[in-house]
Amino acid sequence: MSPTQLDRPHVPPPPHSLADEGAVPLLRLTRQIYRAASTTEVLHTLTAGCSALLGCTWAVMYQAQGDQLVYTVSSGSAVFPERMTGGTELAELKICLAGEAASAKLPWLRQAHDDDRPLEYGLIPFVVRERLYSVLIVGWKPPQTVPPDWPVLMAEVGDDAVQALMHWLPDTLDHQADDDQVLALVNAITDVGLLYSSVLDQLLQKLIRPLLEILDLSGGAILLYDDEYKAVQVAAVQNRRSIEQMGTQVDVLWHEPLVVHTLGLAIQTAHSGAFMLGPEQGDAPALYAALERLNIAKLVSVPLLAGGWLTGVFQATAIPGTTITPRQIRILQVVARQIAVTIENARLFAQTRAEQERTRAVVDATNDAILMLDERWRLMLVNRRARFFFGLSEHELLGRDYEQLQAALARIFENGDRFASWITAQLRSPGARAVAEFRLIQPEARLLQCFTAPVMDVHERVLGRILVFRDITREREVERMKNDFVATVSHELRTPLTSIQGALQLILGQPQQGRTGIGGDLPPRATALLSISLSNTERLIRLISDMLDVARIEQGRIQLQRAAHPPFDLGESAADEVRAFADTRAIEVELDLLQDLPDVYADRDRAVQILVNLLSNAIKFSPQGQQVLLSARHEGKMIAFTVRDWGRGIAAEDQHRLFQKFQQIDNSTTRDTGGTGLGLSICKALVEEHGGRIWLISTPQEGSSFSFTLPLADPSALAAHLRPVVVGLIATDEDRRTILRAALEATGRTVQPILRLTPTEVARVGAALVVIDVGSAQSPEAELLNNLRSDPATQALGVLVLADPQVVTPHDVVKLARTTTPSAIAVQAQELLEHPQPLVLVVDDDQHVRPVLVRLIRRHGLRALGAADGFQALELAAKQQPNVILLDIKMPELNGYEVLQRLAQNPLTETLPVIFLTGNDPADRSELQSNAPQVAGYLEKPITAERLIGAIMHVIKRNERDDGSASA
Repeated sequence: MSPTQLDRPHVPPPPHSLADEGAVPLLRLTRQIYRAASTTEVLHTLTAGCSALLGCTWAVMYQAQGDQLVYTVSSGSAVFPERMTGGTELAELKICLAGEAASAKLPWLRQAHDDDRPLEYGLIPFVVRERLYSVLIVGWKPPQTVPPDWPVLMAEVGDDAVQALMHWLPDTLDHQADDDQVLALVNAITDVGLLYSSVLDQLLQKLIRPLLEILDLSGGAILLYDDEYKAVQVAAVQNRRSIEQMGTQVDVLWHEPLVVHTLGLAIQTAHSGAFMLGPEQGDAPALYAALERLNIAKLVSVPLLAGGWLTGVFQATAIPGTTITPRQIRILQVVARQIAVTIENARLFAQTRAEQERTRAVVDATNDAILMLDERWRLMLVNRRARFFFGLSEHELLGRDYEQLQAALARIFENGDRFASWITAQLRSPGARAVAEFRLIQPEARLLQCFTAPVMDVHERVLGRILVFRDITREREVERMKNDFVATVSHELRTPLTSIQGALQLILGQPQQGRTGIGGDLPPRATALLSISLSNTERLIRLISDMLDVARIEQGRIQLQRAAHPPFDLGESAADEVRAFADTRAIEVELDLLQDLPDVYADRDRAVQILVNLLSNAIKFSPQGQQVLLSARHEGKMIAFTVRDWGRGIAAEDQHRLFQKFQQIDNSTTRDTGGTGLGLSICKALVEEHGGRIWLISTPQEGSSFSFTLPLADPSALAAHLRPVVVGLIATDEDRRTILRAALEATGRTVQPILRLTPTEVARVGAALVVIDVGSAQSPEAELLNNLRSDPATQALGVLVLADPQVVTPHDVVKLARTTTPSAIAVQAQELLEHPQPLVLVVDDDQHVRPVLVRLIRRHGLRALGAADGFQALELAAKQQPNVILLDIKMPELNGYEVLQRLAQNPLTETLPVIFLTGNDPADRSELQSNAPQVAGYLEKPITAERLIGAIMHVIKRNERDDGSASA
């Protein structure tokens, strides 16, 4: 056989559509090609599909490997392919393909004869990334004929096949030899990166060596890019050893004076982000001449890019007498990213190590001892001060498990068991923060204050726990000396002041009671001066007494002589002491104290002192002619005393400072009345010493209410002395008010009409339920109804509304029609008193989240109140006794875990169920819930209304079942 013709036919544009006769099989074939899962499957699909599509006798796929065509797969008769594998046609085919197929990318048609029969076969090349990848040969023998549009069909199939092959073919090198070199370079770069990642200079030198050896280059340099200054600088230069032995020093290219030109090429490469070969003859004459002297044609610059960031530039030269080949450039481009990543990793490692060393230096420089335990309770960090305090080396502490650490530290504390139990309790409470004092007995006696807190990452995952020990030995000694000095001086001052006070009282007498002094009828001027002296003497005595009390409290020397005392007697005694002072300001002191209230367990003198301080403050800050009210009521296992005034009130932003030492609100009133600012801080300390709490409710221009609690002497006796439950009644119409009051009092409740329609007045009554008769949507009662929920003092109050259907009321109040009979209203009120609507306390510091949750809960008919921080939450929980507490974990000052811990320590709140609100799922949920039975569940933010209400109602119903089973 001999070839007769080699044609390149004209290929018209493919005007195929689904309506064309061959369009559907063509689309089906291209779809199969794209679905192929490997290059082998692409070739098999091509061979079989083209054979069927073209109706040929056979189809053979040859794959190009180097300069050879290797038989891969066939379809149909195999006679012709077997003859072609050793025939001249295949040799001629190779010549044709090598010369033109790669650039043509088009099907060819070839004619020949086989045993005196005409034979036609087509050549279909597949060129991938400008390289011949495979050839499909299809043949037709009579009676088959060549389809006239076969080039069009094959052009479309060829494009799809090339795209499918590009998806599966690696985008690196073309030859196996190149692959081997790339693999060798990648392995070498990886090894260098692992061995020298901690020393950047050595790493760069070691990176250049395999590049020169494996790619057969004479010399090279790595230039690092400075992103801040947008410049490159030479970081490492190296000659190939064999070139040095020949006496050629290629590294002169990166030293003065040639380095200016090589840096110029590197900067151009950095800015372009693509490799460069240079210089040209007209560029950088000095560098061009130097390359000629070295018999080097070009200098190649390859950018080192990692993740889109420029790390630097690699420059290299070929062996003298040769030039940089496209293969070398291609391999450099492939491994450039690996080099860049290795350099960046070394940079990050160096930066991380520098930050660690800096952090360690700061930790070592601090004056406090610091220990850090990981999540498995193993000691991971110990600073220099800790080793000094404990007399232990880092080897004795670092890496030890918890039992070993506990044993080592317990031996050096005065009470090792107490320290061990305390730290164990903190470790078992993942979110707890705590402070405690421990005395160290060796190597040197010290008093240490230990603060502990969890260490968390940005995702609120617990990484461990930190212990910070502060030496407060000197601080406590100075404090003791100060307190002793204050006590001594105060005591020494009291004696002469008492004499002065007594002498002045003898001279002046008591004119208010008709008793004249020994001074007789003194001139008015003398009497006034002596009266001023007596007043200031008494003020000094009060100041000294307050300072002595503060000193005793700080030293822990307050000794309470507790006994059972009736609240009525305590209130009456305090009122008697301040009446003379009240008379001077025309203030009336009123008592609202029931004589049958159960006794409180308290120190009588201290309890009276608290009441006197609060009453004196109320008198001082009330306008003349006003009144001050002292009342008491029961609250669980406590009696709550309240001192109410109608003075100027205190702004919300100032209230938190009042119970601190030496704090007074800076206005003209306080300056006129004087005072040391110690009274309320002493009251707070004395109340807390009794196991109670103290709080304030105040509104500017409406007055203030200071309240505090004292424990019952016999909590079991409370039921026999319950004060009648107060029902507040608001009705503008007097006749209707009279009727409703009679119906409500018939249930045995105390009914208190409320005439001043303000939330403050409603709160002052202390009612368990308020019945509001709303005449219309525009009435003052309707406005009050809306204001009750916006006032902190009344936001959780139970409300029964009597209104017409067209009046819109809040969702969390109970509404009856105004036409409801008084007896039915009384029955509903009785039901709400015995079974109040569930109350939910929402604790979240986020000012946007908290109101939304409160509104959602109220919309579903439940009462709700909000607390902005942990301290307010503890106060409201003890006072309001909510059915459920929604508690945010992450809050400033007191976090959720600390609030939970304090709730458990208070008898009034120890059984209140808590649902945690969290931004992520705590990993230690089960352990925390087992250690804290109060935890009834977790809700992860964001929370849907359905999940929120469902979780709350689940807890409420569960508690109702528990209460029912307990009572049964």
